[in-house]
Amino acid sequence: MDRLDELEILNAIVAAGSLRQAAIRLRRSPASVTRALAQMEERFGARLIERTTRRIAPTEAGRRLADQARDVLDGYRALAARTEPVALRGTVRVTAPPYFGRHFLAPEMERFQMIWPEVQVELLLDDRYIDLIDHKLDAALRIGSLADSSLRSRALGHIRWITVCSPDLAREQGVPDHPAALVDLPVVMEPWSSGGPEWRFPIDGKDVPVPLKPRLVSNDIDVQLDAVRRGRGVARVYSYHAAADLASGALIRVLPGFDSADIPVQLVTLPGRHAPARTRAVTDHLTRAMRPVFTRLEAAIPDAGYPIE
Repeated sequence: MDRLDELEILNAIVAAGSLRQAAIRLRRSPASVTRALAQMEERFGARLIERTTRRIAPTEAGRRLADQARDVLDGYRALAARTEPVALRGTVRVTAPPYFGRHFLAPEMERFQMIWPEVQVELLLDDRYIDLIDHKLDAALRIGSLADSSLRSRALGHIRWITVCSPDLAREQGVPDHPAALVDLPVVMEPWSSGGPEWRFPIDGKDVPVPLKPRLVSNDIDVQLDAVRRGRGVARVYSYHAAADLASGALIRVLPGFDSADIPVQLVTLPGRHAPARTRAVTDHLTRAMRPVFTRLEAAIPDAGYPIE
């Protein structure tokens, strides 16, 4: 087994969170994946993956090596793409959630076309997980755990659910110091699928539901954010939804100690080693461009809520 294969195996283990799922994703035997991991740990002289009967997780050394491995593999794929004699042309189809697609992905795809002007780009923006095969998609930006373990994935970063409101609302209603205080505050939220309106918060190590009194319900994040800016209620949104408004002061962060756990964001493609050159080029481009974006978005979220005088 060559070293690139070993790095690909480590990436798959970290992304899948399971030796068995990594083996399925790579179409290898579980024994070969376990053996490759053991060989890497022996070569690097450090434990890379902590294994228990219930779960596995990368050690600090394993996470650092996996991050470096992604850069090495991305560089190798980019080099292979550049050495192909045929100029890139044809159509690439990419899907992403609507808000992220409009504000972050679309500008990056325009830059991609400045490099490869003969490639046509189609963006399908949808909050649903669109099937790559059914819709002839080349790549998809996925938020959350992957339901299909056979897809190839590249980690881009992570986001969180955070709670925000306008400064005016905080002055009028007070700043909540615990999720339970939201019971007495107006909220802006998306439709709920079952039961009553509620948000769930990590409280004392448990996922606790908090009942709400929605003032506005909308399935459109732009409608929600506009209402929150105008002081109509408190909202719980993805961190990238609120980053610009937090930076400008249009919104403030509340309940900073009750964010959700980190939610992974990944770029996924269909399995197989022989994707078209244009597919490899767009995934390499987006991987290089999006990782710094998520780093900046995370840095834009203040560590604590702002005091209201």
